[in-house]
Amino acid sequence: MLKRFAFTLTELTVALGIIGVVSALTIPAIVHNYQANAYTVKLRKVLNEISAAADLLITEEGKQHLDQTSLFTSPTGVADFFNNKFKVIRTCPASTTGCFQGTYRTINGGSSSFRCGNAHYMLANSASICPLLLPRANHTSLLLFEIDTNGPDAPNIGGRDMFYVALDSDAQIDVAPQTARSGSCTNSFAGQGCYQRLINNNWKMNY
Repeated sequence: MLKRFAFTLTELTVALGIIGVVSALTIPAIVHNYQANAYTVKLRKVLNEISAAADLLITEEGKQHLDQTSLFTSPTGVADFFNNKFKVIRTCPASTTGCFQGTYRTINGGSSSFRCGNAHYMLANSASICPLLLPRANHTSLLLFEIDTNGPDAPNIGGRDMFYVALDSDAQIDVAPQTARSGSCTNSFAGQGCYQRLINNNWKMNY
């Protein structure tokens, strides 16, 4: 007579318990890594779009530097830049939330209210951008951006979906402010320093 072997109920219960524990330990990490990767991919797309638009403006106007273009020389330069070079779906007045959330958190758990001091824009790719011109001498002018890569939607955390960067006169994305080159960003609701941190870590959100 052939003997048939099978798992007992106790053995199955233990096996399921082990699977449950392993899942509880690994799934949150997998979800976190997936979300972090999604945040960085979205940021890179937005930054590439900004840099390409600025480079196109330089070419179209036959200039050598961005601060020689209408972006800096025209009173309506910033508005024209966004309306002509991007798919803007909403323009929000200065000193309002509008295209952004009213409160942003830091990675360390702090929070701060947010108001863009200038007209700001929500793009068709769902990113919201608050611009600030800083004219300077010798082609070192900067266009600063506070960017929420998914607008007012969650998580609204500096360094996750909110970042602070600059566009230099060669149409290249740069760190803003310069003091943020250290890459420390966990206490900034606007994500100051997080762009540098991402560059330093090959676009891995390890903070």
